[in-house]
Amino acid sequence: MQKLMLGARVPKDWIDELEIIASEKGCKVAHVVSDEIAAYLDKTNAATVSSHEQRITALERKLQGLSG
Repeated sequence: MQKLMLGARVPKDWIDELEIIASEKGCKVAHVVSDEIAAYLDKTNAATVSSHEQRITALERKLQGLSG
């Protein structure tokens, strides 16, 4: 699939929130925005789903290690 650049003007506080989310997810703001647009359009990306599953699994392992 061909990917094109998209630009938009948004309030600074939105950018701040997106940067926090991206930092927490360990990715770039562009990835967060792309994921949210895909969700809004009801599109799924197999690579994104796989990435989320891997991160969830890693977090579950960390939680298990903390709890016992």
